[in-house]
Amino acid sequence: MGGESTVRVDVRVISATNKDLPAMVEAGSFREDLWFRLNVVPVQIPALSERRIDIAPLIRKNLAKLCAHHGVERQISAAAVDLLCRYEYAGNVRELENILERSFVLCRGTVIGPKDLPAEVRKSAEYDAPDLADGDLKRALAALEHQYLKRALATNRRQVDIAHALGVSQPTVARLLKKHGLDARSADSIQ
Repeated sequence: MGGESTVRVDVRVISATNKDLPAMVEAGSFREDLWFRLNVVPVQIPALSERRIDIAPLIRKNLAKLCAHHGVERQISAAAVDLLCRYEYAGNVRELENILERSFVLCRGTVIGPKDLPAEVRKSAEYDAPDLADGDLKRALAALEHQYLKRALATNRRQVDIAHALGVSQPTVARLLKKHGLDARSADSIQ
């Protein structure tokens, strides 16, 4: 119901956009005074494809939320997580959440596998083999080895965890990382 007395409130507005607001202010399509009111503490959050190490924890969190919401216990296979970690998310976290929910709902078993993921996710992660015209098997195997290491680095930071994910020993991982110029502690090693 309405009232006639004044009530003082102290609020903070948190807003988010994927638009270039300074450019829109310049173009006259966004109010300059509103921009100055909103632009108090700008926070830049990189796209999900630029922070792949966050994908596996987001999958676990969202899967637990889906299990609780639907009252059904489901897990996700390592192969499905690998595919999801390699997918390019145009829709960022929201797209990942939607893909997980679709896979969760359509999964017929208790484990979400690669076949339960949407076709666009499976297709985008297909291995692109080097051209056979150059006939260099060593180079092709090295490229595949490098790609597998980068995938493991996308979801793991410790050499022990990488070794477990790849099914090899930790000393083997250390040797391979050195051979390929990758560093398990550096986010720069993931491309």
